[in-house]
Amino acid sequence: SDVVSMLIRNYTDPTRPNDDMTVHVWADAGGVPGGDLIVPFTVTPAATLAPPNLMTYIDLRPYAGSLTGLTGDIWIGFETSVGQTWVQQTTPGIGGRTAVNSAGIWTAITDDYHFRIVTGPAAGAPEAAFTIDGTADPMFEFVDASTGTPTSWSWTFGDGNTSTLQNPDNTYAANGTYNVCLTAGNTVGTDTDCENVVVTGVLSPPTVLWSVDTTGDPTFEFTDASTGSPDTWTWDFGDGTSSIDPSPTKTYTANGVYTVCHEVSNAAGSSGDSCMDITVRMVPNGIGQPEVLVLNLFPNPATDRVQMVLPQAFAFGEPASWTLYDMAGRVLGTGRIPNGLQRWDLDVSDRAPGSYRLQWRSGDRMAVGTVVIQR
Repeated sequence: SDVVSMLIRNYTDPTRPNDDMTVHVWADAGGVPGGDLIVPFTVTPAATLAPPNLMTYIDLRPYAGSLTGLTGDIWIGFETSVGQTWVQQTTPGIGGRTAVNSAGIWTAITDDYHFRIVTGPAAGAPEAAFTIDGTADPMFEFVDASTGTPTSWSWTFGDGNTSTLQNPDNTYAANGTYNVCLTAGNTVGTDTDCENVVVTGVLSPPTVLWSVDTTGDPTFEFTDASTGSPDTWTWDFGDGTSSIDPSPTKTYTANGVYTVCHEVSNAAGSSGDSCMDITVRMVPNGIGQPEVLVLNLFPNPATDRVQMVLPQAFAFGEPASWTLYDMAGRVLGTGRIPNGLQRWDLDVSDRAPGSYRLQWRSGDRMAVGTVVIQR
């Protein structure tokens, strides 16, 4: 036979407290207990003052390697190293079925102690199982699917939380993988099933990331690249204006250095401000808003020379000048243009390949264009 469990009916009352007992399974040695078949282990009796006569169930399935395929007689029992442990008994008993040890000597007695041994499968013991619903991640619902009519459930969720409900739920506070275990039990025994759950739905404050395209100076394009699922965006452009668009465009009306700050947030919190200084160089000086027109450039791309052609709407009133900028707004060259000219030929043979901005200015009017130099 295969030994799978042991039952000991303990007893307790205010004058008979129970201490822990060390459980043994012995081989037979001529009608008395002999050598241990398993390594003895300690259990706490189930009897309490509330139910003083209670069966202590002892699961021996972990010792299947030593308790499988047994033949002949075996002995089950316990010893109490410290204190006392009480067991119900029937007096007089059948005789020859109970032995006590005194000073290392086993002696048969006629009283029958209420011990039972269970062989074969633990009939009626539950088999733990459960299902997991994570559609509301990070809140997970656990549904008991155990067989064998369990009457108790003990859950551990892997994050320090526990439950004794049959079908509990648990909300996780951090993303990660958690080992969830259910121990289902009844009067016959217990069984444990464990499964991993992967939590990805815990929302954290976002991380702010952004960039700016300055090639359209004085119009700047700001692009949000924040991570962490932000749902609110706040921009401060440093000139008293702001935006709540994720990726706004801003046109400045005065040259200068502006501190632009960007902040993102979601339900979990805010990223805090991320700030950057930008330099505006392409707003013409003078009173009032300048008239800015498109400067036509031929050929474009250019190699050694480029011709600047003013639009027909450009009006002259003062001597004109040209200025060549790199795309960061740095001045690379400037020169005079005789008053009244509509075209001007510029030598760019000394410039490295790349993109440049050309400005034709007369008083508070100007025309601006971008030329690409290729070789």
